[in-house]
Amino acid sequence: MTRLGMQEDEIIESKFVSRAIERAQEKVEKHNFEIRKHLIEYDDVLNQQRTVIYDYRRSILFEEDGIYDLVRDFMAKTIQDIFAVEVPTRKIRSDQVEAVFNSLQLLTSIPVDAFKQAGFRLDNSDQFKRDAINFVLEKYQLYRGQGDVERIQMAEKWLMLETIDQAWKQHMVNIDHLKEGIGLRGWGQKNPLIEYKREAFDMFKDMMVDIRRDIVRHIFHLNVEQFNARELEAKREKELDKLSMISGDGSVNEEARQPVQRAEPKVGRNDPCPCGSGKKYKKCCGRDQ
Repeated sequence: MTRLGMQEDEIIESKFVSRAIERAQEKVEKHNFEIRKHLIEYDDVLNQQRTVIYDYRRSILFEEDGIYDLVRDFMAKTIQDIFAVEVPTRKIRSDQVEAVFNSLQLLTSIPVDAFKQAGFRLDNSDQFKRDAINFVLEKYQLYRGQGDVERIQMAEKWLMLETIDQAWKQHMVNIDHLKEGIGLRGWGQKNPLIEYKREAFDMFKDMMVDIRRDIVRHIFHLNVEQFNARELEAKREKELDKLSMISGDGSVNEEARQPVQRAEPKVGRNDPCPCGSGKKYKKCCGRDQ
């Protein structure tokens, strides 16, 4: 344009130039769209995991009678995790039985001799696993029946929320670190997004295993006397207030997003000031606005 003697304020009427500009703009918009789409795909991985965590927290807070079943489910899955590591095959060796008893003792503080005297059937790993789960669940039921059930339930609720929250915070930090370096996988002829999804899923599974194990261990080592019922109820009310502003997918509820209704009509800057001074609003009470 400079060589042709065009001025800055002169209109370009050439169809060739207009088409070139349109093609360049289209390429830029497509590139920006791909960038936004790529970021959404990365964020969607964490959003799906966040939904699972919020469902657990909501179950803990709102389902008063569901705490007992949720704890029992965590115990059963934690014992299954132990067997998956210690007894990966159907056949059982004596050293594997000893390893399972030691792991259960660390988890529940129940002496190893108690497990040995329980009369577990060792024909195969499946039967051994079922007997171990039933034995631990019976011990938990006996423990729950020895004290104030309501107070125990509130203490369990607080422990579960604290354990989930701490694990989730650390998981988000780990996900951020993963996201920062995942682009380097492209140098190894790998799709960074696919690798990110795979590794993030593995990290989430490991986090859930740790959450279940920590909750079960804390519950079996729980000293209910150290918990104040009033403080636990205050914590619960605080959590309920937080969740009342948040929906299941982490977005703000529509009620919280409603605009504030103005009680009085808005005064324009050039309208007479409502104070009765006779001046314009912008030169009177609206001067500091």
